[in-house]
Amino acid sequence: GDSFEGRLILMAPSGVRSLYRALMRRAKFMDSVPALKLLFENHTAPGVPARTSSSLISGSKLSRASVQLFPDDVQPAIDSFLDGRRFYVPKSMYEFVRETFRNPTSSERPLAKQLDLAFASLRCLNTIASFAQESGLITELSSVPSTADPSKVVGTNLQTASEFGPGSVLIANPALTDPTFNRAILYMLKKEDIEAKAVVFNKPTRQTLFQITNDRSLKPFDDALVFDGGPVSGILTVVYATTDAEAGMAFDNEDQEKPNFSAVVKHLMQHTKEGAARLFHGAATWVPGQLEKELEEGTWFLASAEESYKALEIPYSPDLTQTTPKKWKVETWQRHMRALGGEYALLAAAPLDLRQQMMAYLVAKEEASR
Repeated sequence: GDSFEGRLILMAPSGVRSLYRALMRRAKFMDSVPALKLLFENHTAPGVPARTSSSLISGSKLSRASVQLFPDDVQPAIDSFLDGRRFYVPKSMYEFVRETFRNPTSSERPLAKQLDLAFASLRCLNTIASFAQESGLITELSSVPSTADPSKVVGTNLQTASEFGPGSVLIANPALTDPTFNRAILYMLKKEDIEAKAVVFNKPTRQTLFQITNDRSLKPFDDALVFDGGPVSGILTVVYATTDAEAGMAFDNEDQEKPNFSAVVKHLMQHTKEGAARLFHGAATWVPGQLEKELEEGTWFLASAEESYKALEIPYSPDLTQTTPKKWKVETWQRHMRALGGEYALLAAAPLDLRQQMMAYLVAKEEASR
């Protein structure tokens, strides 16, 4: 067993060095294919629902009770690697392994337990490497697709940030599978003591303004494409392609007892140039402290944009005769991830069902061994 191996290593310093070097090689591999690190998730973070183990894997008689994505003995290393976050946020696994396992005697854990954790971590990384190689994901996850027209790419005016407010951009972590916000780009409209508000910037619908409002007085804008701004319904928002971040929300009917669509038309009449505004039905809102918590958990990558961001992005609207709303949403999210550069650009290639793919791989391995 591992405990016995751990005791043997105590008597063989060369074995400790071999274990450390093997861990370092695997960590270097993980850093070369960073999307694989999205497999890690901290289920013990505050506010995270407990894992269920009763659901069956599709097409299999096995359940998550008999096949786990990662065994419990490696979870302490995963939680430590994630720094208490729920989701992975770019960092070097190579440096983490170096700091955590280079000198087993420096850990607060008993030496035998630290060595057992090192063995469990190596097994975990070996399994991930086998999954990536056998599934053919390595090539897909290691490449950064080239972008189209450089003038339409936000890469020149988007960068990671630590503080947020009106004009900030929230990019959904690729590990987020929530159907409302997966692959979402959120544009912050306001941040106040009582509420923070944003609209989902990249979720077009096939509905027009007239179909949503049923108001014939909205011509000539009744055929304007409307975006799904978020789960809070009843809010109609106009965001203009201006260079003023503070002027993002030109009109918001949330505070009115009866939606005043004539006011929407009045605002749009001032911006009749094609592509000068984007309409949103619905919004995303947070109570005090909620968004800050989500940022701490790694749910969103926070970015700051230069003043030209809206002026570049709003005219870059979808032609739904050439694409689908879902495809355009994902492609826009990928553009933003690539715009952040570095490891973020590589994470843009991650499939939404990465964890499900690995679970299916583990189930197939388990069934083959029976």
